[in-house]
Amino acid sequence: MEQLERQTILSGLYEEVGKNFRHFLAWRRFLFAGYFGIMAGLANVFDWKNLENIDKNGIVLFMAVIITLLFWSLDLRNRKLIRNASDAGEYLERELDLGGGGCYSIYKSEKDKLTHSLILTSFYWVSILGYTAWFVVLVLL
Repeated sequence: MEQLERQTILSGLYEEVGKNFRHFLAWRRFLFAGYFGIMAGLANVFDWKNLENIDKNGIVLFMAVIITLLFWSLDLRNRKLIRNASDAGEYLERELDLGGGGCYSIYKSEKDKLTHSLILTSFYWVSILGYTAWFVVLVLL
């Protein structure tokens, strides 16, 4: 294969990886917004005026825990797809001889400990612990 033809193919693949990377990042945003929408719906079902309605409120809190676990699982899967796209992008940058200056190489070399993944995982687990504690206090005590 001719060098120019190889570069053209690699450039096309690099462009496609970029589209996929942005797609998965958008899905992360959609998942997070969807989670808040569903939680708002559950909060609407929760009987704030009659906290003695333990059966209904307990079910709502239990559902909040389950839904949070499901959305966290979706985020974990999406995170894996984001990582795969960035790995592919970094590989293509090396093949295109971009000298480590491509966006994926920079993204992968970032050493910040406070990542979106850590923040979202913390958010989901704080939510799970909070709903569980509320469930225990409301239903079991």
